[in-house]
Amino acid sequence: MGDLDGLPLLRATRLPADREEAWSIAELRHQVESCRVFASPVSDVLGDDTDGTQPERLSDPKRAVVELAKSLDEAIWLVSGDAVASVVADVPSPAPEALASAVLRTEVLADPTCRKPLLMRLAPDAPDSTNVRWAARALLAGRAADVVGQDAELFHDRAGNGRALRILLRLLDRSWCAVQWELVQSLSQDVAEALCVGSADLEALHRLLDDCLHEPVDWTVLSDGEALHLLQRLYSAEPEDQRRWRTMPLHRDVDGVWGAFNDRARRSTGRTGELRLPPELGAEVRLLDPDFEVARLYDSVPDMDRDGFLQLMLEDSRPWRFAEHIVHSIRPLEGPALLPQDGELRDRITGSDGPIRAVVVAAQSSGDGTWTLVRDRELIQRLNPLADKPRSLVFAGAHPACDVTDLMADAQQYIESQIDALELPFALPAVESLACLAPGEAAPHGA
Repeated sequence: MGDLDGLPLLRATRLPADREEAWSIAELRHQVESCRVFASPVSDVLGDDTDGTQPERLSDPKRAVVELAKSLDEAIWLVSGDAVASVVADVPSPAPEALASAVLRTEVLADPTCRKPLLMRLAPDAPDSTNVRWAARALLAGRAADVVGQDAELFHDRAGNGRALRILLRLLDRSWCAVQWELVQSLSQDVAEALCVGSADLEALHRLLDDCLHEPVDWTVLSDGEALHLLQRLYSAEPEDQRRWRTMPLHRDVDGVWGAFNDRARRSTGRTGELRLPPELGAEVRLLDPDFEVARLYDSVPDMDRDGFLQLMLEDSRPWRFAEHIVHSIRPLEGPALLPQDGELRDRITGSDGPIRAVVVAAQSSGDGTWTLVRDRELIQRLNPLADKPRSLVFAGAHPACDVTDLMADAQQYIESQIDALELPFALPAVESLACLAPGEAAPHGA
């Protein structure tokens, strides 16, 4: 028999060209090992009932092999089972399992239109056969079976999120997970679930986003338009979705840099030049300046106004680093002192519960040797009208009507006697004199 192996004694039909070829037994065995030849009864090979005039039969061996050949975009052969049974016993018929084996051994698949007929042929057997299910997934994704795997989630874009889906899958280097709706729409729900294919709804997009946030992903490959599209499509008010959305490194700040943000972030109001964060705080707090198209998505982020500026510094774990900035924010170089509009924040500054390192109080003399304590908030209210006076009304030649030195000494002695009443948070408070406002009179003109 060995002498006959090389002789062209057999006839094989090459599909989809539908051309007969002469084969040797050796060639037949080789193609059997490659899963590129199938056997059918002689009537199915020689008959011609696939001219379109007869209803298509899913059990038609020739039709099945044609579908396989078109799906793989390569030649597949069909031989007469009666003719080869005596020389090669293991030539398979084109049943779903054998067709699936051929798909599993291929590296390149044809376009979706060519793959769909074979997918529809294999689909009914997918829930019950591992190999058929794996091959059907490869036909859905259009990639080699070992790339697609048996468990990776596949998505169709029927929900209208196709662009966001493709962007996320590209970041993950899994673009093949996006399958065309035309391939899925004829599948039953049971088959679709068996093939692990579902809709790319918001929940599915967030699963992919979670993968992007936990895998090494190069976000810099995205264009501005793609970044904005993801921000729009992935926004959700659900707490966990919102956390992932904020963690995306696509949020633009006032310097034009993309990044993530947390609860300490603030939103620019367009006048941030007047409220630049101290360098130590700027490294910890992002000042966002979102594009107009997505600005409404940041409504929950507090604006960066003067009160917000103060709040950030006061709520810092080491607020004393910003003592000078806090003082300047409350008492500008020019004009009256400016307490926060927010009542809670104002109480935090003027009260004793916050990280206070100094307080300002005053002692007011009644003229008969008795004194009255004036707390910081009342003192500011009394001083503000004086700061509003025009400079022309301040007399450079005014003379105090009393001994200022004695007045300051008496005031300091009174303040020191009232330290316990102030309930200060200092272990060892010390009193320092800042200024003395005393009655005076202008010198005569020309004196």
